[in-house]
Amino acid sequence: MEGIRSEQKKLRIVHLVFSFTSGGIENLLVDVMNGWDSGDSLLLCIINDVKNEQLLAKIKLGADRKVICLGRKPKGEKLPYLLKLERVLQRFHPDIIHCHSNDAFLFSLPLRFFHMNAKYVLTIHSTRRYSTFRTLDCLIHRLFLSQIFAISESVQREIEEANPGFRRVRLVYNGLELGKFENRERQFNKKDVNRSKIILCVARLNPPHKGQDILIRALGILADKRQDFLCIFAGSPPANHPEILEYLKQLGEEMGVEDRICFLGDRNDVPELLTGADLFVLPSRYEGFGIALIEAMAAGVPVLASDVDGIREIVGDNEYGCLFQTENEKELAEKIDALLDTDMGEMIERARAHVRDCFSIEKMMWTMKKLYTGE
Repeated sequence: MEGIRSEQKKLRIVHLVFSFTSGGIENLLVDVMNGWDSGDSLLLCIINDVKNEQLLAKIKLGADRKVICLGRKPKGEKLPYLLKLERVLQRFHPDIIHCHSNDAFLFSLPLRFFHMNAKYVLTIHSTRRYSTFRTLDCLIHRLFLSQIFAISESVQREIEEANPGFRRVRLVYNGLELGKFENRERQFNKKDVNRSKIILCVARLNPPHKGQDILIRALGILADKRQDFLCIFAGSPPANHPEILEYLKQLGEEMGVEDRICFLGDRNDVPELLTGADLFVLPSRYEGFGIALIEAMAAGVPVLASDVDGIREIVGDNEYGCLFQTENEKELAEKIDALLDTDMGEMIERARAHVRDCFSIEKMMWTMKKLYTGE
């Protein structure tokens, strides 16, 4: 399937985000902007002046693909940039305004009254998020949102439980441009016993959510048994918490594995990093979906992840990947040790097929288009 084509009315779609750093949502939007080739017009609008220029450069701009950054400073004034956003929308005449955070939706809400014919859509990208919204937010959603997209069944359940009056929650799994991850040559020969085993963790450095501290503690336990590993962390801390990186480095020293871990920061070459990995680990304390997992599965890397709802939907009951009890660093260490020396060929092939069948970017875009048009 090449993109999304339809003989119906061509849509004008705005994707509204507060920032555009290097993460799963941002990479997903790059794929949507590039893959949505139906003749619809797409505009990516970034509210704050916080953006990854290298990632933005991957978007193929054209007459029907545009990117606009309003340039607002984080926590800066709202009104001037709200007016700027309104001028953008007036010129674009959107049919769909798709917000990728509740903050982006609430920022743009006053403009709803100037665009009554446009459908407002909100995607909830994580668990443990919607249940924290105010009662007023839930009421506003019922009044002004056409639909809420949930990226997993666990996110969908959370929304429906927190806002039972909202009947327009739709499941839209995140998708992946499979060509970026398939048929790549490995950077290392797995039979080269003289090199360290490479463990890869790709996630924002946010331990309360992503659990990098759990993995580092597990590596400390693992190091008592073996030293032939290197764990690579790709991702940076939230902009308002740069101290997290130093905390994780200090934890590595306390666990005696400071020379067995490496922090790369934000990376735009995850497909290349995956070609050198022996094992992908995602130790999240909670997860709405975990797009990094399906990237690893598509690349043919065995995955080991915490047993939480969003992840379990992807890997099944140890069918397409392996699970460990959340926050149990001892079990995590034991499973890393075992998997580094196990032939995972059959599971890898099942995982690849599962990603192709369920989590392609084409399937995601087809579902979005169908929901946008009310089919």
